[in-house]
Amino acid sequence: MYVSESIALKDKAEKTAAYAYEFGDTTDSDGYLTLTKQVKYKVPYSPIPLPALTVPCYARVHIWCGYLGAGIQPGNDFSGKMVYVTDYESVYHTKPSCTHLDLHIYTKSLSEAKKSRNIDGARYHPCEKCIQKSHTNQQVYLSEHGTAYHNTLECSGLKRNVRLVDQSQISDLSLCSRCESQGRR
Repeated sequence: MYVSESIALKDKAEKTAAYAYEFGDTTDSDGYLTLTKQVKYKVPYSPIPLPALTVPCYARVHIWCGYLGAGIQPGNDFSGKMVYVTDYESVYHTKPSCTHLDLHIYTKSLSEAKKSRNIDGARYHPCEKCIQKSHTNQQVYLSEHGTAYHNTLECSGLKRNVRLVDQSQISDLSLCSRCESQGRR
């Protein structure tokens, strides 16, 4: 119960921190946002009656102070829809949990990676960015939805620099197909 409440509070703090900088709302002077919640827990089964415990949950995250987008200034009356973009993508995302943005990376041996398929059923192939034809590590990195295996976690195929921007600032980008299909459900 404590873990699930703490995770929920952390998620709420991260979302709140993303907007706190935009609106100039910084509750802590050190640039962090701290949320607390008191959770009551009663032991469900006990041979002797026990009183309910009060457990404090804390979440502390840095105020998001990244890219503001052209024309967006702190303190402006802002009411536009915020979306997520990366440095090298041609689409925008509506949720930070989109599998294009939130990669689940794991390692496998090279021989296992060559035989494996991703969650969508596609085969993995060598990354064009980080694997040279002459050298591939014996342990490689894969992502659940990706189609390439990588030599390094530093490969740009695995890294995402995500910015939160006003949707009106990115009119030339289309909606990510995965975000679109999640919206239809």
